[in-house]
Amino acid sequence: MRGLGIVLLGLQQYAMLMIRYVSRYLLSVRFVSQFFDYLLKDEINESLVRSHGIQCGFCTPGMVMTLFCLLRNKPNLTQYDVEEALEGEFGKEPWDTVWILYTRYGDDTVLSPEEQAESYSDCPLGEKCCQNKSNDKEQQTDLKNSEFSPNHVTQNVIFPPELTRSSDKTMKIFKHSEWTWILPFALSDLLDAKAKFPDSKIVMGATGISYFLHTGKLGTYTLIDGTKVSDLQNICVKDNCLEIGSAVTMATLEQFLKEVEDPKPSAVMAMLSCLRWIAAGQIRNAATIGGHIMTADSRSDLNPLLITLRASIVVQTNGGKEKEYPLFKNFFTGRFKTCLSSEDVLIKVKIPEFKKTNCHIGFYKQAERKGFDYAIANAACMIRLSEHTVDGATICVGGISDRPVMLEKTEEAIKGKKTDALSLDVQEILKPATQEVSVLCKDKYKQSLVNGFLIKFLESITKDKKEASDPHEPTHWLAPCSSTQVFEDAPTSQSDIDPLRRPLPQVTSHNLVSGQAPFVGDMPRFKDELYLSPVCSLKAHAKIVSVDTSEALKEAGVIGYYNHTDVIGQNWFGLIMKDEELFASEEVHCYGQMIGVIAATSEAVAVRAARLVKVTYEELTPILTIEDAIKENSYHPYSAAPIEKGEVDPAFSKVEIVEVGEVSTGSQEHFYLEPLSTVAIPKMEDGEMEIFLSHQSPSFLQQSVATLLNIPRSRVIVRQRRAGGAFGGKQMPPFKVAGPAALVAQITGRPVRFVLDRHLDMIMTGKRHPYLMKYKVGFDKEGNISVADFDIYSNAGYSTDISPAVMTKSLMTIDGCYSIPNMRVKGHLCKTNTPTNTAFRGLGAPQAVVGTETMIYHVAKTVGKLQEEIRQKHLYKENDITLCKMVMENCNVQKCWEACKKQCQFERLQCEVTKFNSENQYRKRGLAMVPVKFPLGFNPLFLNQGLALINVYLDGSVKLTHGGCEIGQGLNTNMIQVASSCLGIPVTKIYTGDNSTDVIANATVTGASSTSDIIAVAVTNGCKELLERLKPFREENPDISWEELVVKAYFNRVNLSVLGYSITEGGSWNSETATGHPCNYYTYGAGCCVAEIDCLTGDHQILSMDIVMDVGKSLNPAIDIGQIEGGFIQGYGMMTLENMKWTPEGVQISNGPINYKIPGVRNIPREFRVSLLKDSPNPKTLYSSKGVGEPPLLLSVAVYLALKEAISSARKSGGNSENFRLDCPVTAERIGMACPH
Repeated sequence: MRGLGIVLLGLQQYAMLMIRYVSRYLLSVRFVSQFFDYLLKDEINESLVRSHGIQCGFCTPGMVMTLFCLLRNKPNLTQYDVEEALEGEFGKEPWDTVWILYTRYGDDTVLSPEEQAESYSDCPLGEKCCQNKSNDKEQQTDLKNSEFSPNHVTQNVIFPPELTRSSDKTMKIFKHSEWTWILPFALSDLLDAKAKFPDSKIVMGATGISYFLHTGKLGTYTLIDGTKVSDLQNICVKDNCLEIGSAVTMATLEQFLKEVEDPKPSAVMAMLSCLRWIAAGQIRNAATIGGHIMTADSRSDLNPLLITLRASIVVQTNGGKEKEYPLFKNFFTGRFKTCLSSEDVLIKVKIPEFKKTNCHIGFYKQAERKGFDYAIANAACMIRLSEHTVDGATICVGGISDRPVMLEKTEEAIKGKKTDALSLDVQEILKPATQEVSVLCKDKYKQSLVNGFLIKFLESITKDKKEASDPHEPTHWLAPCSSTQVFEDAPTSQSDIDPLRRPLPQVTSHNLVSGQAPFVGDMPRFKDELYLSPVCSLKAHAKIVSVDTSEALKEAGVIGYYNHTDVIGQNWFGLIMKDEELFASEEVHCYGQMIGVIAATSEAVAVRAARLVKVTYEELTPILTIEDAIKENSYHPYSAAPIEKGEVDPAFSKVEIVEVGEVSTGSQEHFYLEPLSTVAIPKMEDGEMEIFLSHQSPSFLQQSVATLLNIPRSRVIVRQRRAGGAFGGKQMPPFKVAGPAALVAQITGRPVRFVLDRHLDMIMTGKRHPYLMKYKVGFDKEGNISVADFDIYSNAGYSTDISPAVMTKSLMTIDGCYSIPNMRVKGHLCKTNTPTNTAFRGLGAPQAVVGTETMIYHVAKTVGKLQEEIRQKHLYKENDITLCKMVMENCNVQKCWEACKKQCQFERLQCEVTKFNSENQYRKRGLAMVPVKFPLGFNPLFLNQGLALINVYLDGSVKLTHGGCEIGQGLNTNMIQVASSCLGIPVTKIYTGDNSTDVIANATVTGASSTSDIIAVAVTNGCKELLERLKPFREENPDISWEELVVKAYFNRVNLSVLGYSITEGGSWNSETATGHPCNYYTYGAGCCVAEIDCLTGDHQILSMDIVMDVGKSLNPAIDIGQIEGGFIQGYGMMTLENMKWTPEGVQISNGPINYKIPGVRNIPREFRVSLLKDSPNPKTLYSSKGVGEPPLLLSVAVYLALKEAISSARKSGGNSENFRLDCPVTAERIGMACPH
């Protein structure tokens, strides 16, 4: 049922909002069944399925429901509508979903009145049906561009009559054991309820309530919902004053303002601009003006604008008169604080003279992410004009203090100036602004943002710059996206029924898009099931003095508290070294480390009780950064020898130029959409335990649970159908939920469920390793590099995890695609008091590529040449020797480079970027093109083995079970294609079962982009053996069907179950001696990026991204292209947006989507072109394919370099041509601070 709430409510606010909307009714089982049946055949879903817009599918239902609602309300869609709607959705699906949805929907055909009437003729609601659009101005739907047959309007699922509003308008009171929810319909009832419950809170949309609920800061358990009070829902204009009821939603206000006749007054345009970028459409549909104001969040976008517009609010108390408060007169007294008393109820907002024309108003906002984000800072600016002279000014800034701030001295500096001289007097105006802001805010970036906003505002008045435009006009950054994917068709000689090399949709895609594919959290509840909630450390480094659970254990429904003293086997675990405790015993080593768990009969009780556990600490000094670790000499053991090629030290003495530099990359959260989740079921015999778990490493997790419980591994069954994303983060971390669940299940004999919420998942688990890379490079005046030396430091966290393998991958890939005759690299694992960092897509290669390409960029700038020129002259060629002394065979990096250069028309782009930069002062563009070389094959060698079990049943159906985990990469689909091709039967006859350790033992971890290579051989070997068994019967009866063949073999006592086994080539690298073979083969690629920055704010946009990947002969081009797009976007997040933050005390600030930003729909390149390299078979694998899950992520370094080039252009315009350090992620702050001011 994931995503169902969106179609009914318009947002995901779950149970509390369900009460609000549903009132006394419950959602009928009949409707749910009808709705799912509808979704299975709905054209939206079919479009996504057949256009390959799905990967793991966990977030897809939400996107489907969002579009479903959009189409219900606006059948005539533009691409802008689709993108705007999807701003509220986050996921790891291929981002060409946006283009799929747009090209599918958009229309010129108008429904006739008869067709409209037909659409609701059978609805129980009659003319009140949600499909009755007779009052709308225009309704259109265009299906002309679609290859799919559209559903007729009569086939659309109706809105369930049970959920329509009741005619009973008496006040409703819903009571729970803890909560009271009051739903009044009349203003008098609301005022009475507030008087009766003075400590209650009025909620007007509830879009922000989850924060207070989650943090326990709500302060009351009585809530009054004012959204159904009709007196609070009015919008009207009285005497040129706009009056807005406090229960009016932002979406309603936005629509009202859009309908104001053109030309729209400046105030209206400013409000539309402001509302457009508040949260996302799903939130604006529910969030109200009153709720937004009264929340008094210092990051509010609307409040500064309302202050600038001289708005006031009207409040009322029970039995009292209305009182009016101007917002600009100290109404806001702090963050989440206003001057109102607890008895005051906000009735309406008044904006005077909102249609006045003798003014110019601008609203500006800069956030960490474009779309669906809080402001870092914002500003609302207004000047009042008397002819061509500024008669007065109002400037209000948000985000720089605990409340909106008016810049009164700046207002005075503007007053009296001629409008045509404003841009000339910028520096004079900025001086008092800088002084005012610096008193309130010491953040240099926010200070520069305010200056940038003012420059934009002043120049939008005079428009004496080509790039100056009306602040309310959408920029070219929001131009429609375009997408191209190019791949080879299957050979004409291939049989039509052979599915290999064809773009087949994922085999379970219909279930995924309709929300019917179950994940662990969707499993039905078991009888007597228990729920766990962790007790986590609130200190980064401390000794545990005591743990007081007395208050927690008093809670009704609490079964017990479990910690290290309850462990039956071993509390220590780890993959390489067992140096991490499941439950911290004597000392905590990071914020979020698990100390124990509460078990209770419900999740809510467990969570509440866990908060009541009191831990007393003796604090110790934490080490948080790489720099701190170096200073304190804090390292994990790492015995890898430096890797060296040639003679590095002598080479430095012979070169013309030597440069040194360093660059760092930050931590990155996996942000898989399905959090760590498990259900543990004790089997009640011999300690056997069955564990349903979202993971990608069955053998390690089976072994860890067995060791914890002190039972043989054979008695632990770890099962999984699919995972909602993993990206390396579900190898070791899932034990942190599987271990406690199995332990409590064994002790209590009851099923146990442990599902982390996003906050807990983020603070308890490791991330991508932050890196510090120092380099020294020697070269001549032409940019020919002869020697390079790297020192690499990673932040491993408080235990080892898989950090040695991550660092070894970095050492083996630091040469990139470049042949440098003398090179050396050594690595260090820093031990810090942060969560243990773990595997992440690409392992250590993305960080290494940043280091290598930064060095190349440094060389290019030093000799005054294009960075692409330096890259091209150093590209590996056939038979070159790599840093690890591997001979380059079938080296396609130059082919990818040339193909990408041709595809993107590099020379044309170069001219366009140069021209643009010469014509614009505050906007600059950068161009960068990079190659990639990624090693494939597990290292160590023993991991390159796999199993596949093929069971054939008497009806001819086949069940395929293998050792790989389906984590969204399309593994099951690929393997079904392989089996179908081998057996010569349709893919519809083959079904994949759960990954389960009692079926496939000792399975290799799913990762390293190598699982398809390994399992494909196992499936093929199994199919060959099966066909060999069936061969005599086929020879005797060449014309019989597959089904008849199977039956005939069975009656002749032929075993129809086959276990296929594979041994494939991989790496045999010995890191201690720096010898051996690093991999089986390389995947190559090249990418070219054009990015544009706003020098005044640090904002940016990718204008175009071209990618050419060498994937050999693809098993499924659609899946591979999806992996390429998804991998690139995830890498883009690493390079630009995803900035993990901690306090100086080691508390993790980035603990949820509010304060950690992954890419959204607005971050995708405006032009995105992906091509698979032609004619590039891979002789190293059975089917000539190549692993593709990780290599494309490395191409995101092109974004980093393009942004750096754009910043360089801005600095050059300011007279600074020197090379500069730019660390990842390249956030808006880093861009803004690197540009001249």
